[in-house]
Amino acid sequence: MPLKQDALQLQLDRAKTALGDIEKSLDGKIPKKQAMWRKANARVRQIEDRLKSRSLLVAGRDEAAPAEAEAAAE
Repeated sequence: MPLKQDALQLQLDRAKTALGDIEKSLDGKIPKKQAMWRKANARVRQIEDRLKSRSLLVAGRDEAAPAEAEAAAE
């Protein structure tokens, strides 16, 4: 079952904080070449994609609700 918007947002905030901590610890190294940074960045992007997908699903459900109500009324 998909997570709720609030839970995903909380996960995203934590992942961004972790990514920021890792960026601070790199000491001038190129982030894209560091495995820890790549893993943290991938986690942030994954959660952002999940939030985006969830918002699209909710928008689609909201658009479909009036059409379903009209069909049921007929």
